[in-house]
Amino acid sequence: MTSNNPEHMNAALQCSICGNVAGNVLYKAKETMFGTGELFDYFQCSKCHCLQLREIPEDLSRYYQSDYYSLANNPSKENIVLGFLRSFRSDQALKKTFIGSYLLSRFPNKALEALTRMPVEKTTRILDVGCGTGSLIYRLGEIGFTNVEGIDPFIASDIHYENGVVIHKQELAQLTSSWDIIMLFDSFEHMPTPANVLQKIFSLLSPRGICVITIPTVSSYAWEYYKTDWIQLDAPRHFFLHSIESLRLLARQTGFHIRQIVYDSNDFQFWGSEQLQQRIALFSELSYAQNPKKSSYNRRQIMQLRKKADQLNRENRGDHLAIYLEKR
Repeated sequence: MTSNNPEHMNAALQCSICGNVAGNVLYKAKETMFGTGELFDYFQCSKCHCLQLREIPEDLSRYYQSDYYSLANNPSKENIVLGFLRSFRSDQALKKTFIGSYLLSRFPNKALEALTRMPVEKTTRILDVGCGTGSLIYRLGEIGFTNVEGIDPFIASDIHYENGVVIHKQELAQLTSSWDIIMLFDSFEHMPTPANVLQKIFSLLSPRGICVITIPTVSSYAWEYYKTDWIQLDAPRHFFLHSIESLRLLARQTGFHIRQIVYDSNDFQFWGSEQLQQRIALFSELSYAQNPKKSSYNRRQIMQLRKKADQLNRENRGDHLAIYLEKR
């Protein structure tokens, strides 16, 4: 059983974000995506409230199996009709047309939605960090963007798409180019040194550049209610589950100003976490993520959970957000 009962620690654990050692709380969490059941120690800082993995495994590659969602998809080999519709949605959404807004509401894509909140032209220099096989920037290439690139250290090798988009098997620290927009869509929480990452991004951004990070957050109802059964904890792949306080602290430490924070959580926080309470792994054949018809959720229930998520977002209590950073 995954323990939801925290153990209080005095000076045994030091927060990697604010340095606090007093009153931090230890939790034990299981690996739940693939259902291995392996236990990992996390602790939450009593000062900045960041939840963090106590010890990062030496061999991370075994936790990113070949069917890990961001590494398994090849956008260039999708069904032709589906690929066209996704490219059309991207084009219309970024042009901010009515049909683009409608398509995003009917067929949500958090990364694309986050990008629509920024001034973007087809010549804008865009870097996607930790993008896996690069589904979003592949679509940007399909609709005429000329300066888009992605990096991910966990792909097997560099990917060169026929439309000119390239995904490099590369670490952020190796880059030297300048970018107008740097995107980290659900990748920042996978990085072991968040302050170093933001410092590097600061150096790569153009003077008026913007960094957008989408990330799960412990400043949420879902963490408060589900604790170690919270689906977004995702041990051990998520090293840092940030609070609003820890994100603000990191921004100040690295020279950034927070331009905007948008809560964009969805129904996943509920059915995903409730499945874990029933010991159903995310990639189980009984999971709603894999086989909706075999799961215990019907469409009506999912729609109710989406409404609940929308309400939490309005209250700034959803479990996922987009944060926009610009240079001070």
